[in-house]
Amino acid sequence: MDTKLVGQRVKRAREAKGLTQYQLAERVGVGQSVISRLERGEKNVMVETLRDIAIVLGRSLDELTASGIAAPASEYAVVADPRAAILSNYEAPPGLRDLAMDNALIEALQIAPEEWARLAAVPLPRDVSKQGYMQLLVTLRAIVSV
Repeated sequence: MDTKLVGQRVKRAREAKGLTQYQLAERVGVGQSVISRLERGEKNVMVETLRDIAIVLGRSLDELTASGIAAPASEYAVVADPRAAILSNYEAPPGLRDLAMDNALIEALQIAPEEWARLAAVPLPRDVSKQGYMQLLVTLRAIVSV
């Protein structure tokens, strides 16, 4: 994998989302210096970390790596299920994790994978509750058709 190219793609995607390195790092659960060194092509990161970066940026792992062999097929399945990424990321906002763990509510609301990715990508304070994320979901549904 070409670390310089991956770093450039991460930087472009981050800037397109309007995120700072610090904001991206916080959402992924790594230090800002990891993102900085990755973007400069000075650091390789674990596939899991790159997958989490891709999810936050709303990109596929393949888009960032430009390689069909960057990760086993199971890694791509996780990108297709952002809810699983939220549940596996203990640094995810508590309110979002609470929503992701409420199977009855998820079934009632029929939250699509694209909606999970959108919910995870919106920069909110860490103290936003599950109810706040439900309100955000309703708002996103009103402005974005899935």
